[in-house]
Amino acid sequence: MSTDKKKPIPSPATTTFSLSPDFRSLYSNNATCEVSVFDVRITFGESSKSGEESMNVDQRVAVVMSPQHAKVFANLLLNNIQAYEQKIGTIALPPPPA
Repeated sequence: MSTDKKKPIPSPATTTFSLSPDFRSLYSNNATCEVSVFDVRITFGESSKSGEESMNVDQRVAVVMSPQHAKVFANLLLNNIQAYEQKIGTIALPPPPA
């Protein structure tokens, strides 16, 4: 039986962020998620109404990450949404379609 304790992963003292030459920013009001044993794929797009009962989604980019990174990302997103709601107010969601 092993008595080894898990050691925490050390954090770098300083992290420097820089934009790569091909960095781009885009708007998204639609996201889909696919999960496999090895990765999580989030595809972002922009949806627009094309008629009374139809919707078009122009998929723009997919971000693929490990399940571990996806969980860290989910926590980061949740923490930021909670901080936003504490500062600005609750984000109201529309009712689900009938």
